[in-house]
Amino acid sequence: SPSDLYSSDPHPFISLITPAKGKKILPRLSRHLTSQQMLTMLTLMVACFSQMDVVAGAYILDMPVDKPEQHDMERQTQTFLGSVVQSVLPVVSKAGLRLVSGLVGLLIERNDIIAISQTRVSLRRSYV
Repeated sequence: SPSDLYSSDPHPFISLITPAKGKKILPRLSRHLTSQQMLTMLTLMVACFSQMDVVAGAYILDMPVDKPEQHDMERQTQTFLGSVVQSVLPVVSKAGLRLVSGLVGLLIERNDIIAISQTRVSLRRSYV
């Protein structure tokens, strides 16, 4: 049910892809999933997008002082864009307009769009 998405913050699946190793395993894992399982994974990621480390910690990248946390967050963001996004793009590219509009509606309904739109993850061309 929808309330189950917020029973844990972050959602257990989001916790699995928080470390770089979790992000990097998705492309390998996605080869073994059915299209329905990939769609379910994508839907979960969209519904819990604000919980992802690259979104929740995006403010670190905008800090005026160069800190080690910024380098780690930049690395996590690049790994997210290179691994997670690249593994779900084929699902989105094959999806029909009804599915895409449903995912956009879910993103808007379940997330803070203003906060998300200000993150590097949403601003990168490779994400669009």
